[in-house]
Amino acid sequence: MRLALVFSVLAVLVAACTGKEGASGEAGSQGSVGPAGEVGPPGPPGEPGSPGAPGEAGPPATCDASCTGPSDTGRRVVWKDAKGVVVPVYEGLGGAALTAGVFDSAGFVHGVNWDGTWNAQTVGAYFESTDCSGPGFVPPVVAARFVFVVGGDPTLRALPDSFVLATRTTHSARGSDGSCYTSTETHPYLDLALTAPAVPIARPASYAPPLHPELVP
Repeated sequence: MRLALVFSVLAVLVAACTGKEGASGEAGSQGSVGPAGEVGPPGPPGEPGSPGAPGEAGPPATCDASCTGPSDTGRRVVWKDAKGVVVPVYEGLGGAALTAGVFDSAGFVHGVNWDGTWNAQTVGAYFESTDCSGPGFVPPVVAARFVFVVGGDPTLRALPDSFVLATRTTHSARGSDGSCYTSTETHPYLDLALTAPAVPIARPASYAPPLHPELVP
């Protein structure tokens, strides 16, 4: 009975000591920054940027003392013979072989060597016979108006400005020395008779060798 009374008194005392919950206190100050974490893995590449604007043009080049040779602005090369006569060549010269062409008054081009001597290209003549008899034919191996000869014949010839080729089978040909030899070939050919103009081709006036280049205005 007494023990029950004691517990009852204690319970009353505990209930009396437990009050209501008080108000929240003020927030404390922020703590210091913690240490940095480890570096993470690299991200994927970004998209390429757009091209930049073109830069300004640089100043024009100038020729100073480091430049070599005279200025050739406004000048051209002509070929002359030993007497100073202009040689109307169609291209420059070089070496000892046929290296230039001289125009005649009819517009045909004659081969000339560096020493002023003439040098026409020799073209083979082909025949349908086996003994180089009958009409001859030539392949189109030179440009029109370029003078040539065939073996054993000094006639100056040139391909016309326009022509029609015909495929033929030939059985003989004349070499550069004019000798006949057997040769069976099938090619497009031009009639040899069409390479000799009605007005014979003649060499232009001779030039005094050697030929040399000059720069003129």
